[in-house]
Amino acid sequence: FHCEHTDEVTCLAKHPSRTLVATGQQGAVPSILIWDYEAAPDGGNLPTVRSITGVHRRAVSCMAFDESGKFLVSVGTDTYHTVAVLDWENQTVRCSATSCSEKTLCVGFTHDGTGVVQCGVNFMRFWSISGRNMTYQSGVLGTIGQWQPFLCMGHVGNRTVVGTQDGHLYVMAG
Repeated sequence: FHCEHTDEVTCLAKHPSRTLVATGQQGAVPSILIWDYEAAPDGGNLPTVRSITGVHRRAVSCMAFDESGKFLVSVGTDTYHTVAVLDWENQTVRCSATSCSEKTLCVGFTHDGTGVVQCGVNFMRFWSISGRNMTYQSGVLGTIGQWQPFLCMGHVGNRTVVGTQDGHLYVMAG
């Protein structure tokens, strides 16, 4: 068991190569805890490896590690759903930006790890990272796609695939 959160656990992300999990919670100033799920093989308390607090307000709604496992992206439930890229081992914020007032439903890194994809209720954002700055471009749906809740995202090769509320998958170019 991992029993170090002080409020409801709202999201989790598994490290891509180590036996680590990041979990986020709700609260006025919610914590993100990174813990080792194999550190207590006999069923004891699973230790926290890192604790990050003060990045978000209200809750952490979603998180994902990049492919290397060095960075963790998280989204808060503050008024403008702040997006933060964390160097979790050093417990520092690499960069962050306010997003939008609509609810975020999923977040992840781009296929090459150089940016972030954030999806939610009627929006899709592709964030570029330059030093400590983040800028975004909205997804373009063309004439076939419809703006709706985008529930999940992943990658097929170098393309981002987004799952929609009406049961479609949108494969984004570029």
